[in-house]
Amino acid sequence: MPKAKGKKGKKGKKGKEEEPEVLARDFGAEFEPVDGLDGMLGIEHLEFTRKVEAVAEHLTEFQAAAAASSGGKVDISGLRCHELPATLVEDPVTIESCVSVDASDNLLVGSALAPLAALRSIVSLDLTANFIVGPGPAVLGELRKLESLRLGDNKMTALPDEWAGMMLLREFVAPRNSLTEVNPACLAAWPRLTVLDLRENKIKTLPDEVTSCLALKQLLVAKNELEALPSSLGSLGSLETLDASGNKLGAVPSSVSECARLRVLRLSRNAVTDLGPETFSLMGRLEQLWLNNNKLAALPSSVGACRGLEILNLSNNSLKDLPMELGSCTAMREFYCNHNAGLTAIPESLKAWTAVEAVSLKGCKLKGLPEPEAEFAEAWSASLRHLDVTSKGKKPSCKLPKEAFSDKMYRTTVVGAAEKKVKKPKKAKKKG
Repeated sequence: MPKAKGKKGKKGKKGKEEEPEVLARDFGAEFEPVDGLDGMLGIEHLEFTRKVEAVAEHLTEFQAAAAASSGGKVDISGLRCHELPATLVEDPVTIESCVSVDASDNLLVGSALAPLAALRSIVSLDLTANFIVGPGPAVLGELRKLESLRLGDNKMTALPDEWAGMMLLREFVAPRNSLTEVNPACLAAWPRLTVLDLRENKIKTLPDEVTSCLALKQLLVAKNELEALPSSLGSLGSLETLDASGNKLGAVPSSVSECARLRVLRLSRNAVTDLGPETFSLMGRLEQLWLNNNKLAALPSSVGACRGLEILNLSNNSLKDLPMELGSCTAMREFYCNHNAGLTAIPESLKAWTAVEAVSLKGCKLKGLPEPEAEFAEAWSASLRHLDVTSKGKKPSCKLPKEAFSDKMYRTTVVGAAEKKVKKPKKAKKKG
């Protein structure tokens, strides 16, 4: 049964408040009283307390009226529609005023989107979680004013050439599809693109044309099948986030060092064996660096240029030492270097991490903190909340003197650090 909030009912002679007017008292398979919905713009809330089949069909007039009175924004998400409401693309008022359509979480197939071509003023379209299978619908290329297109959680396999017509596009979000490639013609035609989200597809190659998107701020290509990144990646001077984790990368192009505005760099879960010596030399704005689960034998000293680095993850590599320059990253809050079996010590320069909150060296063969240990521990004590030096299971990899930490810090912060034992003098035997 639907409930509608409108004006409060007037009180009758006996002082009882009359029930407010609602759209319909009850309905089953059919919802008959739809005439005049476009005139009921005073309704603030419409709730269906019983499942209604083909509900979009019954709400077409309501949606058209809503679009005309709410700044041209139409939201038909989650209605399980098989087709778009007719009045959405037939009513002159809706066509003229509609600038945004959210049709996510429905049952729309590609052919059902043909009527969208009538919405020439639309700037935002969300088709997330529908049933778009195969190449993307070519008709979307006719939406010349479109700036944001969201197509995540479908089964698209390709971007059609016609989409090059969306030359004002700023956001293209299509994670969790079945894309095997990215149409270079589209990328070349999207110079204003700021967000390109292609996570969790099956893309093997990222074309060089991606560097034509000079305004790009977020390049998200995690969990694909990429074996390399474009060599000209450094020309993306506006790039702030690069997520290429979970691919098959064996190397990182040297030009990435030119991405001076990078704040987040995720290259975890690849097969990277080496980073160029100047990789981080211009990344003074970098805040997060994720290099875990690779095959790195060394971290370049240029990492010291990342003065604003707050999170660094180097876990599950083949590191044997860390560069002294790492101490220059004085904004460090979280440092993870787990399971680097060859790592036996950390640089004394890390004493400069006075804001560090978490340090995890689990699975390493740490022999201890840099000497003098008490002085080093004191430098971290103001902010440190977690220090893990366990080796196998809960067995400590090193013995840290308890006097290097306050009692409270030792009890609540240090995980797996065994206290150094002090030999006690033998008690004299009592004479019988």
